[in-house]
Amino acid sequence: MTLLLDMVHHNPGEPPFASRYTDPAFLAQLGYSGQVLKHLNACVPLDTFPASDAERQWLSAAQAARDAEITDAKAAGLDVYYHVDLFVLPRCVVESRRAELCDANGRVDLTRPAVLELHRALFSALFARYPQVDGLVTRVGETYLFDTPHHAGNTAVPMHDPNVGREEMIRRFTLLVRFLREEICVRHGRRLIYRTWDYFGDRFHADADFYRAVTDAVEPHPNLLFSIKHTAGDFFRGCKPNPCLGVGRHPQIVEVQCAREYEGKGAYPNYIARGVIEGFREVPEPCGLRDWARSPLFAGVWTWSRGGGWYGPYLAHEFWPDLNARVLAAWTRDPATPEAEHFRRVCRQVHGMNDDSIYALREICDVAEQAIWLGRSVPEFARLRQFADCDSAWLWMRDDRLGGLEQLGEMFRLLEQAGRLDAAVAEKREAARLFATLPARAAHVRTADPATTDAIRTSTEYGARLFALIALGWELMVRRWRARNGISTEPVRESDLGRFQAALASYRQVATLPGCASLYQLTYWSWPGQPPAPGMEASVLGDSHPAR
Repeated sequence: MTLLLDMVHHNPGEPPFASRYTDPAFLAQLGYSGQVLKHLNACVPLDTFPASDAERQWLSAAQAARDAEITDAKAAGLDVYYHVDLFVLPRCVVESRRAELCDANGRVDLTRPAVLELHRALFSALFARYPQVDGLVTRVGETYLFDTPHHAGNTAVPMHDPNVGREEMIRRFTLLVRFLREEICVRHGRRLIYRTWDYFGDRFHADADFYRAVTDAVEPHPNLLFSIKHTAGDFFRGCKPNPCLGVGRHPQIVEVQCAREYEGKGAYPNYIARGVIEGFREVPEPCGLRDWARSPLFAGVWTWSRGGGWYGPYLAHEFWPDLNARVLAAWTRDPATPEAEHFRRVCRQVHGMNDDSIYALREICDVAEQAIWLGRSVPEFARLRQFADCDSAWLWMRDDRLGGLEQLGEMFRLLEQAGRLDAAVAEKREAARLFATLPARAAHVRTADPATTDAIRTSTEYGARLFALIALGWELMVRRWRARNGISTEPVRESDLGRFQAALASYRQVATLPGCASLYQLTYWSWPGQPPAPGMEASVLGDSHPAR
């Protein structure tokens, strides 16, 4: 049976997204077989937890929320999976048993017998308390505690410890997977979907030799699957297809993000289902679901219909993620039908579009696909480095933040050295030109729901104005960088700053349009609770010209 799972990945520590995709009855209508939820491993008593009134109150509320989720999913006929970070344990337990559980650096240590014994107790308590749960999805590499205030934790396999080399990491991953297989699949008869994602994605996740070294040492089991993102890194454009897909001896499910966290999350047009199914055109040897589905290891698709990353943009209307999820779900159920036909069916049957509207929307999708590659990524840099980076843009633009010279200075240096910096700026201008054509195309799109029609049109204005701002920002940042490094004396004039301020004002005015998402900030990304880092505003305008 081909699995079709969905997860809404709510931002850690923030209010949940308002989305139809949290409704299991809606997922069932789309043909999904299962729903992936979060945090179940924190919602059972364990050892001395709960140890205080605050912990008891939190646990009671969390258990009630999990009970409601499970009841709703089962009523809709869906399998229920819970995504868990390893290791996350009650803080009171870690503190009281630190000598047994932790290494010299204070990290919960996989190699200590007490850690495995404690997790045996945890899984037994979990499946006894929640017997309707069909399985767990595990992750190693990132551990976030924003939604579990009474817990502590760290990654089960150290990724950045110089004392833990490649062979030792392989040994520990193998130990962990074997343990989880025995406890979850064999002892409790539940499905284990082991995510290979390991934060930077360059070891277990995207190194085929590393992947084979671990997984070949694990005996297959009918309830054991491995989950792998379709890209060799995070969900980046210009990232090579994941070389671990289709290799080894275990079934694999492919992860796909529908609201791309590095590409606006649906604030502007971003139809990725074509590229995911057929392969993105820009990479050497494009490969997609259509290719991987031919492998006997292919076990299905896991969409992240919403979420991933941090912060915004926050959507007022989820048309673009919904379009991606619907087409991917339809194709997974019926891969013999081409992606373009599934696209047309969704447009016609869900949104009531006529042929002219469908044609115009497809044009928007195709143009935006190219414009996003030129505008958010840095194709000249990708080609210069022969697509060796997970992200050809080096994260200069992520979530709802626009970086500046602190993020781009080294890239500018390498591009200048290769004689390609002007071409990279020209890419940004071309992206802006392409996006500028989309509002006129969107005028020909009409759906049965006026709010959806407005949201599509607004999203094209959002993209046009945002990427016009980005193109001008790059032009002026390159000028400042060249002047700072003695390469050119061409100044950034007051008239240039005026143009930038005008482009920024135009972009901000898009917020008044119906169905508009929240806007990007001209500061750079920082962890929640930390002050924002300097970004495009500081690099273009400087302290004496704050953005108005």
